[in-house]
Amino acid sequence: MNYKDMLEEGEKVLNVSKIHAFVMTFPVVFVTIFGAIFIVGGMLTGEFLVICYIMTAVLAFYPIVILLLLINSRYVITDKRVIEQTGVFSKRARAVDIKEIVKVSFYQTTLGKSLKCGDVMIQLKSANNETYYRIFKFITNPHEFILTLHEVMGVR
Repeated sequence: MNYKDMLEEGEKVLNVSKIHAFVMTFPVVFVTIFGAIFIVGGMLTGEFLVICYIMTAVLAFYPIVILLLLINSRYVITDKRVIEQTGVFSKRARAVDIKEIVKVSFYQTTLGKSLKCGDVMIQLKSANNETYYRIFKFITNPHEFILTLHEVMGVR
């Protein structure tokens, strides 16, 4: 399911953000390290060699899964709601009405500021006044996302 299929008639898309490509850094580093161990492992024998082979085989699929998540995830702000679309092998989309949002904030590390990525936290109130949160990790341009959300909410 694509977020475009969820849009109501006349609903306007104001911002579409993705997961930042920075999330690929860790899987690539791990596969490189274990790949090097795998190559050096050719000189090793015994149980350690078997463990190196197994870890390398398992970790070789990890970047592929992360890449698919990177490609398939979207965080969309419309004039009526926020839509979170995620999923690697099956799509899942969740929508939150703008009226349910109490507060929004974001967190960026120093590296995140340079790369323009960070985490966005949306505080929500349910119908029975319970507070819960939606956190979007490693989102691109979190500051722009927050500004758009504040604009829709009428916050200055």
